[in-house]
Amino acid sequence: MKLPNKLTQITKLSKTLALFLFILLPFIGFAAGVKYASFFSSIRESKLINDETKDCQKIISKVIKREEVAKSETNVNETVPTGSTNSGYTSADLRKLLNYENKEYEFEFQYPSIFINKETIRDKLEDYTGNKILVDLTTQNVGNKISADFNPVDIKLRVSLDSSAFSLDYLEKYEPTGYEGIRPEAKVFGVNTFHYYGAGGGGVCYPDQYFYNLNGKVLIFNFAGGCYMDKTPSEITKTIEKQMLTSFSLLD
Repeated sequence: MKLPNKLTQITKLSKTLALFLFILLPFIGFAAGVKYASFFSSIRESKLINDETKDCQKIISKVIKREEVAKSETNVNETVPTGSTNSGYTSADLRKLLNYENKEYEFEFQYPSIFINKETIRDKLEDYTGNKILVDLTTQNVGNKISADFNPVDIKLRVSLDSSAFSLDYLEKYEPTGYEGIRPEAKVFGVNTFHYYGAGGGGVCYPDQYFYNLNGKVLIFNFAGGCYMDKTPSEITKTIEKQMLTSFSLLD
């Protein structure tokens, strides 16, 4: 279709309009580009701020957790007896700590240097219940087997893992005599909650058992020995229990 001559004819007005647009359009494009860049720059900055905020919150949470653990450890150290104890150990023995770290299950805790780590020399990997033995700590002389006979001044800790699903009902399988149908007592050490069974009935020496929910499985701390004319571990053993469990933490 042929357009009318008045629409295709070059006039003074059309020349002026073309010149005006030729000059104006670059400025409009420049202004639009600046607005576009500013808009997306603000989005990127907002995302960076949010990411940095999240990172800061994680760091703050870790610092708070460490401060709580440190505060708890300070309280524990205040409970360590001064001088020598009736177990033959001094306060200096209990304050000098070593670190146990389990990279497979990602946890760690500290223990007094009076203990010997028998992890590398024991002759079995499971206890009589079929639980996986993770570490044995003892104040006895190093031997090839774990003896069931305890000297009154000897203290033993066995850390093991029950791969069954963690539940308070399930923990009743570990109940001592006289606790039938009774769930273990919840105890908080530092920032972690453990579940505890102590002495039962009869005149035997019962271990102190602590259970922890480790990723849905049952992590067991069994403190035995130290009983002297009693059926529960000694006060020095209970002090060490608190000291160790307060230092317990998951690896980052």
